[in-house]
Amino acid sequence: MDFRQGSARPTAPAPLTQEEAAALRQRLVQLDGETRLLFERLAQAEDGVTLPGVHLELETGGLRALVPVGRVAELVHLIALTPVPDAAPGVLGAFVARGEPHVAIDLAALLGVEHRPALDAILVLLQGSARAALVVDRAHALAEEPILSRRSLDDEEGLRWSHSGLVAAWCVVGGRLLPLLDVDRIVLRLEVTP
Repeated sequence: MDFRQGSARPTAPAPLTQEEAAALRQRLVQLDGETRLLFERLAQAEDGVTLPGVHLELETGGLRALVPVGRVAELVHLIALTPVPDAAPGVLGAFVARGEPHVAIDLAALLGVEHRPALDAILVLLQGSARAALVVDRAHALAEEPILSRRSLDDEEGLRWSHSGLVAAWCVVGGRLLPLLDVDRIVLRLEVTP
């Protein structure tokens, strides 16, 4: 938009050509890859290093975890799902949000927790090219710059998370140790496609 002095009305930028849009999309994919590599390296830091950004605390089946807010497009109440034939375990079904098809992933099922989402469950629509949403019981507080930890929980909950392959790192938030979800790994594991 053009807000320069003397401009009577803001003007919208010119539409992108197919080639420009493809180039921008390719650059975003590259940036995602670079960000992932930087994060993986940072996750190996000594205890006490803060993880940049804001993270949302989720709960499902009595288990809590963090997800980067930058990976969350929207939170919506659970809606009717359409079964997906031959879906991977953990895929509850498909739905349409904002005119786009999405796949609902039951986070508790991925952890081996016997649990049925309640009627007031939440769909955490994920940002990115894979149109997917995590089905969780609750979204709790936001955590700014959680502290990375090389420790993990050594109880049943910690073992579930550790053996799931879904944890990118462990973080301390308000004195509690919480897993930080690797959203890309969740989506890739289920081969979720829009």
